[in-house]
Amino acid sequence: MRSLRVLVMAICSLSIVEAQISVAPPVIFLSSSNKFGTLTVENGTDVGQEVSVVFRFGYPTSDSLGRMSMRYDDSLEARRSSCAEWLRIFPKKFTLAPRQQQTVRIAATMPSGLSDRLFWTRCITTASPQQQFVDTVQRGVTTKISFVFEQVTTVVFTAGSPRPSVELEGKGVRPDSQIVAVLWHARLKGNAPFFGTAVTKIFDSGGRQVDETTETLAIYVDMMKRSEFKRSALHRGTYTAEVTLLSRRNDIAPENIIQLQPITTRFTILIP
Repeated sequence: MRSLRVLVMAICSLSIVEAQISVAPPVIFLSSSNKFGTLTVENGTDVGQEVSVVFRFGYPTSDSLGRMSMRYDDSLEARRSSCAEWLRIFPKKFTLAPRQQQTVRIAATMPSGLSDRLFWTRCITTASPQQQFVDTVQRGVTTKISFVFEQVTTVVFTAGSPRPSVELEGKGVRPDSQIVAVLWHARLKGNAPFFGTAVTKIFDSGGRQVDETTETLAIYVDMMKRSEFKRSALHRGTYTAEVTLLSRRNDIAPENIIQLQPITTRFTILIP
């Protein structure tokens, strides 16, 4: 018998799994004055689900071209920034009936003497159906398909009065036939990640704005970022790129974001 396991992942987004299993909110904020949080897991299917919830330290990072990935193996950063060991989940495992929801409670029991810092970890919710679909491929051979849904929630713990600081530096462009990728480097300073929005604008040689992109982001470590524009909107020539980081996001309440003055860098780019 052949067994095929299909894993569907959603990082801080409900779009992939909303018709199946949904988990909210995408970010949970805790502190010494707010040690408890809740996660709501909802089963939108007609099949019971076996659900487990665990903590795992990780953060988004990128390569030299700004292509994003998650890193879960940085033990040095984990020792410095992880709050996973202080957190407890109730319940860790449960069965969720069709069209039902479960409240998962998270409690922080942080050590004393913490320095001013923003700590974090990932809360990974995994769900698999109690029933499996079996498809007969040929006589004597069957394929058993089990869909496993995994969603990652960020848990943040604020100790004292942390404050992030970010330095921006333009790194040029990487154009192809379809897009122009504007590359810029974010160097994280301070004692907290930066949560906010990046606005990238392109100006022609006469100072006229010709295009703009906006994206939400979280900067946990130094990283290369890329802002993509349609190639058809940018002709050959010299332009100015302007990148601005703003301390706001549509999916996070303003009071949960450390407010900074806008951070901006401008640099010249040449599109061949």
